[in-house]
Amino acid sequence: MAKVSFDINNKLVGAAVFAVIVIILQLITLLKVADSTPSNVRSVTATGEATLDASPDEFIFLPNFEFKSTDSATVKEAMVNKGTQVVDGLKELGVPEQAIKLDASQYNYSYFDRNSDTQRAQLNLQITITDRELAQSVQDFLVAQDATGQISPRPTFSEEKQKELQVAAEEQATADARANAERLASGLSAKLGKIIKINPQSSAQPIDIYSLEAADSSRSGSLPIQPGLNEYHYTITVEFELK
Repeated sequence: MAKVSFDINNKLVGAAVFAVIVIILQLITLLKVADSTPSNVRSVTATGEATLDASPDEFIFLPNFEFKSTDSATVKEAMVNKGTQVVDGLKELGVPEQAIKLDASQYNYSYFDRNSDTQRAQLNLQITITDRELAQSVQDFLVAQDATGQISPRPTFSEEKQKELQVAAEEQATADARANAERLASGLSAKLGKIIKINPQSSAQPIDIYSLEAADSSRSGSLPIQPGLNEYHYTITVEFELK
């Protein structure tokens, strides 16, 4: 009986020793990793900014149509007919099918006003145009259709244009960050070394919304589209080593 107990104790001791060895090896590895990143390296962090002015190359319309009736079938029929008419009209103007998004709230059923038996449905469109002249034609068409909502477009930058602006803005912002870091380093009687870390921050363009809430359907046209210039702002933070 004593021999069995002795064998069990030996196995437990061996397992404990093995576990201690594994822990020691892990600690040594962690220490080596920590030593590979010196904590005594002096550095300076500076922020650079760039703002570019550019003409928008994309125009987004967000018109809608509302329908009311005491009869659910009548509301749905009017909504479907109007949606077909508007989409067909846009395509005739030259708007690509993929540039038109359409959804109808309460499409499968109508909702009721609290104090009446009136039933409603709303047709919502998003139309994205990349040609200014076509955008003007679309706006004129929406006015003639008695659309409500945002029937004058929101001038903005397309994804392709934003990438192009980002490349140019990054270069300017990085140069600005380096110039700011050099001023800080000079005050510390040091010089800039290699870049340690780059942190590009969020970039965005201001959103200017132009809307024409009340439109006279008897007019042959609408307000002229004047996109002007939009600003593209970019910020970057760079950490430099000091020498």
